[in-house]
Amino acid sequence: MIDIFVNNLVICLILAIDVFLIGFNYGISKIKVPFVSVISVTLINFIVIGTGVVASFFFSNFISENILNYISICLLFCLGIFNLIKFFLNFKEKNLDKNNDKTLSPSECLVLAFVLTPDGFSASLGCGQNKTNCIVFIIMFVVTTFLAIFLGSKIGYKLSKKIRLNLSWLSPCFLIIYSSVKFILSFI
Repeated sequence: MIDIFVNNLVICLILAIDVFLIGFNYGISKIKVPFVSVISVTLINFIVIGTGVVASFFFSNFISENILNYISICLLFCLGIFNLIKFFLNFKEKNLDKNNDKTLSPSECLVLAFVLTPDGFSASLGCGQNKTNCIVFIIMFVVTTFLAIFLGSKIGYKLSKKIRLNLSWLSPCFLIIYSSVKFILSFI
């Protein structure tokens, strides 16, 4: 039980880094992310990872849990590489604040929520048949996603007058490291 908790905590914290950094970048750009918008991002992510957990649970009846775990590891690794390449190619994400009111409305956050879902969906495929693992993962993911976007945007907004930095390389690096370590540990 403790290993399920620790494994889920590690992956949820790694996934939360991405969410935190996005919220932080909006905050540092002096764009507020209201509580309702944070809830909408969390809800969409909950639906998507819930779908991934259900798919994992369903497919684990036909496909071995090890194969689902390897698919999850591969997808997380590929997402990490893709996002790192995007960073090095200086790909600029479009500002989601379409009406330039310096506040992300719930409808503007829908796009943000869907940008964040591939990581969570990929991680949720590794849940398998273990119901406890599925429930623990979903709860931890929802809590860490909510806290990451909420705290990231608030901290970024408060620091917006003092610093200007881009930490978007950090999350892909952690995804690559996590998936590599998880792959290596699967053979031990």
